[in-house]
Amino acid sequence: MNQPDEPAREYVTGEPWPLRYLTVAEAAAVMSRHRSAVLRLIHTGKLRSIRLGRSYRIREAEVLRHLTGPTPHQDAMLDAAACAHILRCPERTIHALVKLGHLASERGEGNSCRVAVTEFRRFLRDTER
Repeated sequence: MNQPDEPAREYVTGEPWPLRYLTVAEAAAVMSRHRSAVLRLIHTGKLRSIRLGRSYRIREAEVLRHLTGPTPHQDAMLDAAACAHILRCPERTIHALVKLGHLASERGEGNSCRVAVTEFRRFLRDTER
């Protein structure tokens, strides 16, 4: 509680108000994972949550943050596996997009390819309708 001579604190998070918290089951449905996998993420500290008695609540923004992962730097390169993870498709689909010329890439060692983040964003922007 604030002291009488202390000004009231305001919390600015940039998130819409009221904040939305999900149960473990709801978070599991959003993340397309099993409930036990979400609990494992909580217990290992990879997914922040609050504990209410014997249950947990996870902020919806935290679930979305976990799904998207860290934001790569503009000059960064993504391998085919990372692109496939973002689009939730098989890695061979990314290789096919490169082969057909829909996605520009650099050849890596072996059969791998690397796509610039800016090129991947351009591809996503151009294909969204």
